[in-house]
This record gives sequence, structure tokens and C-alpha cells, in this order.
Amino acid sequence: MSTPAKRHGFTLFELLAVVGLMAVVVAVAVGGLRGSGAGAARDAAVALLGSRVAEARQLAASRGEPVRLLVCNDPALPEFFLRRVVLAVPDGSGWRAIDGGSLLPAGIVVLPAVALATSGPGAVRRAGDDWTRGSGGALRSTALTPYTESGTEPAILGTTRWLMARFSATGGTSSGDLVVATGRRRDEAVPVTVVCEQPDNVAGLSLSAYGVATFLRGRAEF
Repeated sequence: MSTPAKRHGFTLFELLAVVGLMAVVVAVAVGGLRGSGAGAARDAAVALLGSRVAEARQLAASRGEPVRLLVCNDPALPEFFLRRVVLAVPDGSGWRAIDGGSLLPAGIVVLPAVALATSGPGAVRRAGDDWTRGSGGALRSTALTPYTESGTEPAILGTTRWLMARFSATGGTSSGDLVVATGRRRDEAVPVTVVCEQPDNVAGLSLSAYGVATFLRGRAEF
């Protein structure tokens, strides 16, 4: 009687799962080793983003279809603006969120995909602050693009105003950065204006084309 052949090595999904788990562990460790106050909140936000990136990669590989990581970009939703992070999967001709999303710590936002303006509404910078990247150009989340590319994408959780990072069916993505910074609401007006501060103390993730995240801290590292 023959015995089943032994399987050697790991499947692609198993490897992605291991890498994703390592990313989460590292993210939590980084958040726990930093100081207190705004710096700790930024690091907690990076840990959250790291876990959602790992989850997106694993979900894409397990389902064998694309996944999108979404960041709320709707200034009409002050509580969620640049703080709500959602994963979405294909649903017919559109996309649907897999859950209600995750919320970054209060006072911390993901920088948008465009350079910060000096007037609102939206995310703005203070006059005189230097928001250039250490490698040149404006400091921004280069891994994100607008969700409504064609103008026909359906609303997700009540809005079409999202920024997104795409993950392919194998977990790959477009290389770029996800940058988090201190952001405070200017006043009670809606649409909201969020003033981003402390450009030298930003933190975030650099994503490779394989969806692997590297942790960065400080403006000079971007």
C-alpha cells in the first residue's frame, strides 16, 4: 500500500501569512517601544496601518482576487477624515467593505496623496513649516491614489471620497509611502480643515511592489 507523498516547502499563501504576521508583531513592538504623547499615538497609527496592510495581502492571496486598502478622504465626515482605514473586496461591478474599518488615534492623520495646501477645507499645513521629503518633493502618501478614478465607483460606508492602495490577487501593490502625522481640527466648521503639524516627527510605512512594509520615522527617512 502506497503512502501519500510528503509535501515539501510552503505555499504562497502560507509564506504571505507568515510575513504578514511578522509585520503585525513588528508594528506592535515598534509602537510599544516609543515614548508617550503624540509620538506614541503616531507609532500606534503606524502599527494599525501595518496590521491592515498585512491583512490586505493575506486576504488577497486567500481569495485570489484584488483587495483595496481605503483611507477616508471626505472632509464632510470630520470624525473619519484621514483617520478611517477600511479594506474592500470586489462585489459584483463594485466594491464592499469587509467591516466597519479601523480608526487611527485622535490627533493623528494619514497624509493625503497630494502636497498639503495652505488653506482648507481638507488637510493643510501651517505657513513656514517644511513639508518636503528627505529624498525630495512634497511629503505625502505616495502609495495612495483616488478611489473614484472613473467617477462611477459606488459609495463605501456612505461615501465615495476615499484614497486607496491596491493589492493584487497575489498580494503585490504599487510601491510608495503611507505617512502619518499630527493633525488637529482648526475649528468646528464642516467640511473640516485639519492642520498638520510637526513635519520632522512624522512616521509611516514604505511599501515595496510585493506589499512588504518597511517602517520609517522622521521626515529625513522618507
